[in-house]
Amino acid sequence: MIKNFKNKKVLIMGLGLYSKGSGISAARFFVKQGARVTVTDLKKRRELTSSIKLLKDLKIRYVLGKHSVKDFKEADLIIKNPAVRKESKYLKISKEWGIQVETDVSMFFKLCPADVKIIGVTGTRGKSTTCSLIYELCRGLERLQFNVFLGGNIQNSPLNFLEKLNKESLVVLELSSWMLESLQRKSPQIAVITNVMPDHLNTYKSMKEYIKAKALIFKYQNKDDVAVLNYDNKICREMGRGIKSRKIWFSLKRKSSKSKLLKFSKLLGEHNKYNVLAAITVAKIFKISDKTIKSVLKKFKGIPSRLEFVREVGGVRYYNDTTATTPDATLAGLRALKSKKIVLIAG
Repeated sequence: MIKNFKNKKVLIMGLGLYSKGSGISAARFFVKQGARVTVTDLKKRRELTSSIKLLKDLKIRYVLGKHSVKDFKEADLIIKNPAVRKESKYLKISKEWGIQVETDVSMFFKLCPADVKIIGVTGTRGKSTTCSLIYELCRGLERLQFNVFLGGNIQNSPLNFLEKLNKESLVVLELSSWMLESLQRKSPQIAVITNVMPDHLNTYKSMKEYIKAKALIFKYQNKDDVAVLNYDNKICREMGRGIKSRKIWFSLKRKSSKSKLLKFSKLLGEHNKYNVLAAITVAKIFKISDKTIKSVLKKFKGIPSRLEFVREVGGVRYYNDTTATTPDATLAGLRALKSKKIVLIAG
């Protein structure tokens, strides 16, 4: 693996539109490392104007509105956007030429100091909420108060804080199935799976293939690592059979797995109870006190676009639930509101 990037030809495949997202962050990171960076994207320059402005002071070559086969053959390293499909003909060309292909997340795992503790969270629904709450709970630890980092699929590439890490650091990562597919021989020491339901079946050939991708979060764990799973989700229970690490289950249906602290959460809906319970389970692994957990739960209002209360106008309450992109997620939001008078604006 390349570790010294000075003068290496690094190709960023997919710039993206998020200021701290994988493409923009990777470009910035590798320029700083002294690499010769090329950004290639099928979007045209006018579509990427805001992203290019963020990198205007950096020496970067752009190939926009197309990809060049030559770039994929001559690169020393390719960093692909996690959303780029593995069937891409350009990635196949790179493989044929023996070019190393990574994502920002897989590169982070390879470059991250071995003594940094990583909490990884995946699942079909609830990843971002669970990650954000785990982050807030861990910040309650006095000894780690100024050294907890949040990144991954939550629009913040971990390359943004890689150089700030030391043995006292704790990293919370939201990991999509595409990100997990890029990991090689390394898993988070604490791996959380919120649930698994039908999703992304326009990308995966079958539900079985999708489940296999999610299970990669545990693949390289050892007996000293921890897997936190949703007992009430049938697919999670089945996935648990093949896990080598120590398993901790959370459940709303089993009294032994349910926490009395749930009542202090402000979040609406049963689906959010599962998210909160998963976060509490992780907090208990770090021996975070009930007092701290209670305090954080009382303050935590959730994150944008997840059943987010916008305002009340003329007696009508408006909620933004635009991340509810599957039938299961939409139904969960509707049930959480507990009202017979709902106008659903879908699409």
